[in-house]
Amino acid sequence: MRSLATIIVFLVVFLLEVFFGVGLGWSVFWSLLIAFFFYAGTDGYNNAKKSNTNNSDDEFPLSYFGTNPREGTEAYRIQGEVEKCINIAHQKGAPELISKLYFRDIKYYPSWIAHEGRECVPKIITNATKSRKKSNENKKEKEVTSIVLNEKNYSFEFHQSTFVTPDGENNTNGLLELFREETKILALNCSLEYTDMDSEWSEFGVEAFIDGDWLKDFELLKKEINKQRYEKELQKAEDPEKVKQLKNNFGIK
Repeated sequence: MRSLATIIVFLVVFLLEVFFGVGLGWSVFWSLLIAFFFYAGTDGYNNAKKSNTNNSDDEFPLSYFGTNPREGTEAYRIQGEVEKCINIAHQKGAPELISKLYFRDIKYYPSWIAHEGRECVPKIITNATKSRKKSNENKKEKEVTSIVLNEKNYSFEFHQSTFVTPDGENNTNGLLELFREETKILALNCSLEYTDMDSEWSEFGVEAFIDGDWLKDFELLKKEINKQRYEKELQKAEDPEKVKQLKNNFGIK
């Protein structure tokens, strides 16, 4: 950029002296002034652009490290690996699958097995229990749901917290952790979303993910749940008493 400014000086001097007859002194003065503003403007723009690029949130979309680690450091390498793991989790649909299974079905299995029999719980779930424990990190109480799925032991740990925003709005968030035996294989940040008629938990971020064949167990569970619900609805639709009532109501022989 400095070399370009020098070229501009000589070019302006030449133009002012030869074509406009301004005089050598004034030609040098005006050429230096123009070159100065050109250099200051372009260099300042490039510095600002470089600064904005370095501070861009898009360069490192994750925020585990607070600030972006320097390239070449172990933190930089690990952050890159974490991003790959999160992408794999989303590509395989793990966050949505697990959050929906837990909040809509799995958390109720201990109660359903104990009080409603097996009709609401797929056969690949052979046991389900519920307990509570305190977190080692913040001493908050967690709700623990343990299941035996496809002859494997899984447990879900969930705790929630509510905070008030500056404008007085209540927000409820939670952390859902999934363990296979003692190994944490998934952790999801969740939020409680309210509608006019109901409320529902939904995931919004992956805190931990270890890829493995465990995901196939939960995909199978989803299929069994859908199959069981379909068969239940089909039984209602074909109920002889319901068919008889419809025939009477509409005069059908």
